[in-house]
Amino acid sequence: IVVRDLADYPGLLEVFQDAQISSSLPEVCAVKNHFFMTLIMDILKLAANKFEKQTLAKVMFSPLMAATLEYDKGSLEKIFYEQDFNGFAEIIEKIAVDGDKLALSKALEKVATVVANVPKKASISTYQNFIETTIANFGFLKILGAQFKAQQISLEYFKGSLLSFTFLLRVFEELKNAYSLLTLDKETISLTTF
Repeated sequence: IVVRDLADYPGLLEVFQDAQISSSLPEVCAVKNHFFMTLIMDILKLAANKFEKQTLAKVMFSPLMAATLEYDKGSLEKIFYEQDFNGFAEIIEKIAVDGDKLALSKALEKVATVVANVPKKASISTYQNFIETTIANFGFLKILGAQFKAQQISLEYFKGSLLSFTFLLRVFEELKNAYSLLTLDKETISLTTF
């Protein structure tokens, strides 16, 4: 297949992979659309917008989150699509009655704790520290390394994840430098603005 611009066919690589057709197509993804970045942004969105079932679903169905917290995604799907709930406490309560879903309940509790601890108003440095601590506490990079070593993810996928993380750190450094130059480094901004 010859195309002028791969950007015109954003799902082409996934179609080839799903059909088990080998290809030399590069995995191209804007950094803001990389699953690693969307996971972090969705965690922040959950904290900023109170509770949105759809955003929680994106967080919990993230391949990285499922691998990190080791819960059964099938059980989670059944709950998300067959039951209504309006917050972490309600979904955790519904899961708690079923002893088979202990891992899922613990995973949701961990995500709920992280979301509850997102600062609502803070300096750029505080947001940076929070995100770096969250990434370290979940062990996302360690999980990605283990998945790559076990050949569960491709080199491109692994590199894309590391580049996303590096990009995130660089953005924070540039933001801190810009705020410092403007003598705004002690200023706090709302989570929504951030």
